[in-house]
Amino acid sequence: MRSNMEVKPINKRASGQAFEVILKPPSPVSDVAHSITSPPKKRDVSLEDIQKKLEAAENRRRSQEAQVLKVLAEKREHERDVLLKAMEENSNFSKMAEEKLILKMEQNQENREAHRAAMMERLLEKVSKTVRLNKLLVLKMIEMNIGYAMNMHCLETYFIANIVYFLSFRNQTLHYHGNGTLKSFGVLLPLSGAVSSVILQNALRSFELI
Repeated sequence: MRSNMEVKPINKRASGQAFEVILKPPSPVSDVAHSITSPPKKRDVSLEDIQKKLEAAENRRRSQEAQVLKVLAEKREHERDVLLKAMEENSNFSKMAEEKLILKMEQNQENREAHRAAMMERLLEKVSKTVRLNKLLVLKMIEMNIGYAMNMHCLETYFIANIVYFLSFRNQTLHYHGNGTLKSFGVLLPLSGAVSSVILQNALRSFELI
């Protein structure tokens, strides 16, 4: 910049110094040196270059599309795995629930059978006890009637009492047919002709057989 101007002092004072600046005219050399370079001209684009750019753009598009499809496929695969896992867990839960229900039903069935068996056992025990008690009562009654028959010399009553005593141990039913016969075991037992129907009926009535 100093080559393009000249500085001349004018005067000096106590307060300062004055200068005169003279600018020189530009030289041809400096114009060339400081001239702005113009940008290079663009090269003409050929059809082949355009085709290559189009192919590159198509390849990029296909690559991006393939990447998107890959991501979608992975997402669908993950969703399918999650769905299969949920279905498997649901199936396992249903199977476990069914097994628990079957086990509970079996336990309830066993409990019902055990309860029924216990009730049947108690009932049989009660029936057996009642039967034993009834037999004792019947035997006691027979003994009383036998004693009465022996005291009263009622041979017919004594005979019937023995039959009742014998049949009471076999839970057999004794029936009087009103014609001088007794029926038990499905067989008619004829009595002596000396046994009158009135005496026989009275004896059977005393044993509550008729």
